[in-house]
Amino acid sequence: MAERILIIGACGFIGRAVSAALHRSGAAVFGYDLAAHRGDPPAGIDFIDGSVTDRPALSRAVKRIAPTAIVSLAAFSQVSTGLAVSAEADRDAAFAVNVDGLRNVVEAGLEHGGGRIVWSSSTVVLGPVKPGAAAVLDESAPLDPVNTYGLTKALAEQISRYAHDVMGLDIAAVRPTLVLGPDHPYSGVLDPIKRLLAHRPEDGPFDLEWGSHAFDIVHVEDVAAAIAALCRRTERLSAVYHVNGGVTTIGDIVATVRALRPGLDVRLSTVEPDVVYPLIAADRIAAETGVTPRFTPQEIIVDCLKQSNSQRKESMGGIYV
Repeated sequence: MAERILIIGACGFIGRAVSAALHRSGAAVFGYDLAAHRGDPPAGIDFIDGSVTDRPALSRAVKRIAPTAIVSLAAFSQVSTGLAVSAEADRDAAFAVNVDGLRNVVEAGLEHGGGRIVWSSSTVVLGPVKPGAAAVLDESAPLDPVNTYGLTKALAEQISRYAHDVMGLDIAAVRPTLVLGPDHPYSGVLDPIKRLLAHRPEDGPFDLEWGSHAFDIVHVEDVAAAIAALCRRTERLSAVYHVNGGVTTIGDIVATVRALRPGLDVRLSTVEPDVVYPLIAADRIAAETGVTPRFTPQEIIVDCLKQSNSQRKESMGGIYV
């Protein structure tokens, strides 16, 4: 049977990358999202405008499309605002989309035989680094969220695990680390790095505040490749998968940027964050699908710099070198 993949949240940053990855693999791709608030849908897909909070509309979409797999990337976010800040600002909406929305996806899949479900959780469900804990956490680590966004994703994971273990649904939560890539559209913890990547030597000194801790990042295309691989896997899925590109530090990132933009004056100040999240292991998805990251942390930064240079060249009529 030909692959028919329904992407809920197709207009988002990860959704567009997943759509492109699935198209390249030859799947028939369908989208479901609030296009009026999220921009035009990806080209070449059969698109339905709708919300994950609207169970009847979602159910009708699943019934009509009859997907072999559903990818749900829905998460509450206000316009141009990060997921964590948005969730704190409107807890009711965060619970409606992140928790009840996933339940709606599960119910629609069960009702209409929507095939397997792959959905986006987050490593924030693991909570902060704890004294004496393992330096790197795998999918078996206990959940300990410390903000509303993490809480909603942890509750959604409980729904997902119940559907997986008790109801027999082939459903998996994917936990990406910090996702970066060209055209990253929304605000959040990565804002200082995104501003650095857009800065040029001729713009003057750049003041950057960041912690001394190491952290994980992953390219959006590697997240998309992992999700596509899980959709194609012939065996039953595990309940949770980490997706990661690797470990970096702000010092490593600044060094990469300086090497590619000689003369850039970066004034780095160490400001420790209130919460430091643990590093994570992503061995399970490689073992079960054979998919490994194409981009190292340094290559992620280089790819974003190339895109930033291209945009600058276009804005200056092609004279930027």
